[in-house]
Amino acid sequence: LQVREKTTTRLTPAEIHRTGLGEVARIRKSMEEVIATTGFKGTFADFLKSINSDPRFTFKTGEERLAAYRDIAKRVDSELPKLFAELPRLPYGIRAMEAFEGDNSDHYSPGALDGSRAGFFEANVNNLEKRPSFEMESTLMHEAVPGHHLQVARAQELKDLPRFRRTSWYVAYGEGWAL
Repeated sequence: LQVREKTTTRLTPAEIHRTGLGEVARIRKSMEEVIATTGFKGTFADFLKSINSDPRFTFKTGEERLAAYRDIAKRVDSELPKLFAELPRLPYGIRAMEAFEGDNSDHYSPGALDGSRAGFFEANVNNLEKRPSFEMESTLMHEAVPGHHLQVARAQELKDLPRFRRTSWYVAYGEGWAL
């Protein structure tokens, strides 16, 4: 039932799981190839531990992390017209998550349907030692552009569609778009 509710596929859960396992294997192989190019000697787990504890990949302040995210966004934004014929008019911003949100993941908060409020990529600047810089580009591109912000804001602007079509969230489609 969940497959039917959350996706548009006719695949069975077992078929979806097999596809996922194949993708994990493909990505892991690619990661191992990248690790080999660094000259690192050790296991995959050793490499992950190494990069996750290396101070070169963390920021000292939340302001530094936000500035780095904004720099990434400017570089990505300039490439979007090469890939998309139409971009949403609704802007997005980058702001810090509130401290009370703790260790939640960076995320996207959609803008207002009427365009009166921008969308926001909300960056977690809490516990910076747990937030490596090497994941920032992929995170921003998933959560903001060309990911969730571009897809959600563009859908909201399609005035010839009924409101429910402009505001519905289908996990498989939204997360697939963001990937």
